[in-house]
Amino acid sequence: MPNPSETDVALTVIKRLRWLWLGSALVLLVGVGFLLWVGTAKQPFSLAVVLLFAAWSLIWLLLSAWLYRQIAQHLNRTILPVVRDHPLLNEQISQAKAALLAAQDQYSSHTAQLIDSILPLGVQLVSEDDVEHLFHTIVTTAKQLASADACTLYLRTSTQTLRPVTMQTDSLKINLSAFDQQLPIPALALYDNQGQPIVRTITAATVHRGVSHNVIDVYGSDSYDFSGPQAFDMAMNYHSMSLLTVPLKDSTTEVIGVLQLINCIDRAQHTIVPFSPEVQQKVEVLASLVAAALVVNDKQLPDV
Repeated sequence: MPNPSETDVALTVIKRLRWLWLGSALVLLVGVGFLLWVGTAKQPFSLAVVLLFAAWSLIWLLLSAWLYRQIAQHLNRTILPVVRDHPLLNEQISQAKAALLAAQDQYSSHTAQLIDSILPLGVQLVSEDDVEHLFHTIVTTAKQLASADACTLYLRTSTQTLRPVTMQTDSLKINLSAFDQQLPIPALALYDNQGQPIVRTITAATVHRGVSHNVIDVYGSDSYDFSGPQAFDMAMNYHSMSLLTVPLKDSTTEVIGVLQLINCIDRAQHTIVPFSPEVQQKVEVLASLVAAALVVNDKQLPDV
């Protein structure tokens, strides 16, 4: 699979070559026009200069066109097959795009931004070979997209628990991965000793119900047991307020993980605000692409 950094470089080069090609074509046209004018004026010395100038422009035009074609063919051989060879990813992207277009009337000013910024991320996630970097990218992107202070990625294990694999909290300068250290959040059981689904915690309820949960104030809600976040707050001198938990579903709608974001920040007012329906929609679109990338690339951690 192509390396995302190599792909970014190729895309940057091809954009620059496009401007070089257009510039060379413009210069060539100006040179030809000047050539015709000088030829009419019968000035041999100026004619020779313009001929050299036109020849140089023609060489650059042909060279840039050749390089443009080579890089375009490279991208066609690497990026496009990733999507074509994985119907699951293609289906998830199509569904996400359709959902965005259907909501265009409600979020018209943001629909184009979502399509341009989030959907290409699906290809990048599929192309990622480093599992730890993939998880880091998922959490960082979700946090930035939702303007959240904190985000944790949970993956469902075969022992029916939710295991936190990556967590970030900007205000506490926390950036932890289960690959190199123990996270300060335990794995969460999804079923009790009698085999009944646990729905008293919001994260487990998100898995069993398969829907997002958006809480305005953790301390002002009695809908779920928030003793876990509150214990974290006490231990880390933190204050959880707004919370958004989004399921990661595969093509069979089975929940394979959860993205949990905490404390949406109003950057202008420097205050914590609720996660808006618009922000929730963005994260849900991202979650569908994340789930497709996890399934396509089998990015599951072994059980511990």
